[in-house]
Amino acid sequence: MLIYNLAPNKSYPDYFSSIITIGSFDGIHRGHDKIIKETKKLAKQKGKPWGIITFSPTPQVLLYRDFRFLLTTDEEKWIILEKYSPSFVGIIKFTRKIQNLMPEGFFVNYIVKPLRPQLVVVGPDHRFGKNSSGDIKLLKKLEVKYKFTLKILRHYKYHRIPVQSTRIRELLILGNIKRANELLGRYYSLIGTIKAGHGIARKLGFPTINIQIKNKYKLIPPDGVYFIRAGLLNKIYYGVMHIGISPTVSELFRVPKRRKIEVYLLNYRANEKINLYGQKISLEIIDRLREERKFSNTEDLQKQIAKDVSQAYKLIYG
Repeated sequence: MLIYNLAPNKSYPDYFSSIITIGSFDGIHRGHDKIIKETKKLAKQKGKPWGIITFSPTPQVLLYRDFRFLLTTDEEKWIILEKYSPSFVGIIKFTRKIQNLMPEGFFVNYIVKPLRPQLVVVGPDHRFGKNSSGDIKLLKKLEVKYKFTLKILRHYKYHRIPVQSTRIRELLILGNIKRANELLGRYYSLIGTIKAGHGIARKLGFPTINIQIKNKYKLIPPDGVYFIRAGLLNKIYYGVMHIGISPTVSELFRVPKRRKIEVYLLNYRANEKINLYGQKISLEIIDRLREERKFSNTEDLQKQIAKDVSQAYKLIYG
């Protein structure tokens, strides 16, 4: 997959007359999937290259100062988009300057001049330009003026519910992981690196690895215990993930109450020759097992963790 940084002073003649779709594609959910696959199908029918035009960072990150609800980081987005095998991905670096461009100016400088597309595929709510003032009505005018074909797809509905990134964020914030995954069409994921912890979980008989999520804008589900699948060192493991301040451990072992992510891998056997600190790990969140709770003693906590692990095994093997 070829990735280009689209700029107004550049052109890409190898992809002139291509079939493209444009969007932030945060989450790359079932609705996005329909748009991308339709773009690919049309390109195949016409024998043309096709591309996905998107933004880095996702515009909400710049538009809203307290935005902490990103569904897909750039790294995650490239991994998912690669599976569609586009001819190219065009990245528009989203800046204050671009944010303040009038819609036609943006479209001409970042789409028409660099790519001269033959066909543009978008959803019915596509917006662009300053204050999101560009819409489908304007795109239809630009279609005539700049001689490309516009294809507008209907809202994609899953079990009669429109699939939108906003709805998926709401579900994740509420801890409804299974429903969010249904609308995504895949498991919600996190990518992080392993860092050192306090070693308390090992004393409790369930050694965990501590995960640091680098992108501060990424949406982290609410505190609780989750059933997950992890990718580590080119192997797949199932596990139990805890998100929260660990109130029992914090109080009994006098550990600072900081929100953290810990994972106990069910089928992992430690190799003393491998230092996991600094290693990258990917986490797919399959389901939420329970909310975070405080226990009066370590024995009750150990019993509950054992129940969580047992429940996870049941979800694997039935």
